[in-house]
Amino acid sequence: MQQVILPTLDGFDVVKMQEIVRLKGNGNFTDVYLSDGTRKMVCRFLKHFAEMLPHPFVRVHKSHMINIHYVQSYHKGAGGYVHLNDGTEVEVSAAYKDSLLKAFQ
Repeated sequence: MQQVILPTLDGFDVVKMQEIVRLKGNGNFTDVYLSDGTRKMVCRFLKHFAEMLPHPFVRVHKSHMINIHYVQSYHKGAGGYVHLNDGTEVEVSAAYKDSLLKAFQ
């Protein structure tokens, strides 16, 4: 079971990779949303996680990465959006649409 170190302002948190539902870029920080409903603010750019996290994590927008194991549905559009198990909707930009669709093949 893989774990991820999340550097925070106070030190760091260790979380299991499968507990991460989505990540959202927030300036110089990244908000990491976990399956238990909590949010961790991490002292890293989203790009850091995009380079580090393997499948099932997919970048779907310049500001968003998702764990495809939490996707409930995908709705078409220019890029469309995904509906996640935690009730959130995440926009999919046209630039990242193909990588999302490939992840489900």
